[in-house]
Amino acid sequence: MQGSFDDALNDSLAALHVLGIEVPKAPTKRDQDIMFEQVKNEILAIGFDEILGIPRATDPRTDLAVAVLNDAGVLRSPMSHSLRL
Repeated sequence: MQGSFDDALNDSLAALHVLGIEVPKAPTKRDQDIMFEQVKNEILAIGFDEILGIPRATDPRTDLAVAVLNDAGVLRSPMSHSLRL
C-alpha cells in the first residue's frame, strides 16, 4: 500500500506543478510550521465568516487545484492511516 500512497502523492504534486503550484515533496518540520502559520494567519485575518462568503471560483484551473489539494488531504487524513493494510 505504501507504493500506492507514494504514487498518489507524486501524481498530486505533478498535477499541482502543471497548474503552476509548487509544493515540496518532503518539507522539513520547520517548513511545515512556517506554512501552517502563514495559512492560519491568513484565515484569521480574513475571518471564517468572510471565507464562507467567498463565491465559488469561476476559473477551471482553480477548481482543479482545489480538487487536487482536497484529494491529497484525504490521502493524508488520520482516517486514511487507519485504512492502510
